[in-house]
Amino acid sequence: MKNNKLKNKSVILLILAIFGLLCFIGGIPTIIIGAKASGLLLALGIIMVVFGFYGSPMLFIAYGNCITLNRIYNAIVSEKLETTADIALQLSTPEDQVKGHVQTLITKQYLQGYLFDGQKLTTNKKAINSSASSSKCPNCGGKMTKTSDGWHCDYCGHKVETNK
Repeated sequence: MKNNKLKNKSVILLILAIFGLLCFIGGIPTIIIGAKASGLLLALGIIMVVFGFYGSPMLFIAYGNCITLNRIYNAIVSEKLETTADIALQLSTPEDQVKGHVQTLITKQYLQGYLFDGQKLTTNKKAINSSASSSKCPNCGGKMTKTSDGWHCDYCGHKVETNK
């Protein structure tokens, strides 16, 4: 039960952060060579160093935040933790930070099918029933199959019971 949008974002941020480091490393010799050879090469070296010096740390910080969101997402979806106190205890993170991260997960639509009251997550029955009726799993986005007592996800095994 992975969140592909969140995983893809973290991979892109990591690649960009490493690219920024490489720009910083390659920009210094480019400045030296460009100072002797041409002004265009010198300008390119300066741009590479500036991007690497300022951009790379910011991208690594964004990558770290994305990894934290992914840890909290997994605690909610895979480990079935429902309160911010339980998540904070499990991940050794202050509860105020967990609240902010859960709100971010919901706001950016990484975590769907849940209602958050500031302390506890509950399953949003309307979102699940509408999602199940469209044959798309609210957990992973996989295909839902109709069973006698509701819907069953073929991919992650999530079950949605329909009210009779």
